[in-house]
Amino acid sequence: MESSPIDSSSNASSGLSSSTSSPPHSDRDHQQITLTVTQLEQLKVEEKVSEIYRILSGAPTHTQTLMLELWRDKHIEFLTRGLNQLGPTYRVLDANRPWLCYWIIHSMALLRESLDIELENNAVDFLSRCKLPHLATTYAAVNTLVTLGSNSALLSINREALREFLLRMKDFCGAFRHVSSSFVKQTIFQLLNLCS
Repeated sequence: MESSPIDSSSNASSGLSSSTSSPPHSDRDHQQITLTVTQLEQLKVEEKVSEIYRILSGAPTHTQTLMLELWRDKHIEFLTRGLNQLGPTYRVLDANRPWLCYWIIHSMALLRESLDIELENNAVDFLSRCKLPHLATTYAAVNTLVTLGSNSALLSINREALREFLLRMKDFCGAFRHVSSSFVKQTIFQLLNLCS
């Protein structure tokens, strides 16, 4: 079976593999660094992309245009397969699951591809059960549901509970500690037309 970063059976790809690092005052040139499976896969992707850029950079503009073909069907197949692997038994890096849904569903929307009704219902069901008290995760879940845009997706958002959660995230003076938190909160308020 093919391993995936979102496949629950693949712990190696989760980035949890151990790596050795040098003590603060050792001679790093003589120690071997062990990379995780995830790091090795990332290096392979970077090498492949660099190779493509090298080839394209030397080609004339009209040739570059012909060579840059989006394999839409392959992308849709990959994204759909990824979304199908976000089942209820997935536990590794649970807080990332709404982000994976967001990236996949947003990519599908950019490709102007709608989800089949069963896959959309599964995504809505999953996101409506997410109870992770974190602004960034909430941002991903809300944006995913808004991107889907169906009645079931939009009605699955408990707007009052979400408003109360967002208001609880303020510090004693009524502000958020980080600029990004303020952005996330404001975006959610705007998307759902909630009063702040």
